Formats: sequence, structure tokens, C-alpha cells
Amino acid sequence: MKPEKKENLTKRQKYIAILTRNRKLTKINLIILGGGLVLTLAGFEEIGSLIVWVGIVIFIFTLFSNLTAKKMLRNLGK
Repeated sequence: MKPEKKENLTKRQKYIAILTRNRKLTKINLIILGGGLVLTLAGFEEIGSLIVWVGIVIFIFTLFSNLTAKKMLRNLGK
């Protein structure tokens, strides 16, 4: 196999692994956000709002990570 093709294949696998990890992280993030909302509604506003904000930060991180990985995969395909 040509070195350039091998390098592209390893980069592709790396970005696909990032996308797979982010899917799992998004599922966990939904649980975090749900827990924060339940705590907020149950009367624990301080703890609940902190957990919701952590969930929002994780969501933004995974969103930008997904966008970057998808852009790189598209560039590898060209």
C-alpha cells in the first residue's frame, strides 16, 4: 500500500473514532441534562442549574468536535 493512502486511511479511522466517541458522549450528556432539569424542578435550583450548565458545555464541545471531524473527513475524501 502506498504511504499516502495508508496515512489517509489512519486519519479517516481517527476521525471516525472521534465521531463514535461523540455519539456515546451525547447519550451521556442527555442523561446529565435530564438529571439537572429534574433537580431544578424538584427544588434544588443551585445544584440543578450547575448540572444543566455542565451539560450545555459538554454539548457545545461535542458539537464543535463533530463539525470539525466531519469537515476533515470530507476533506480527506477529495
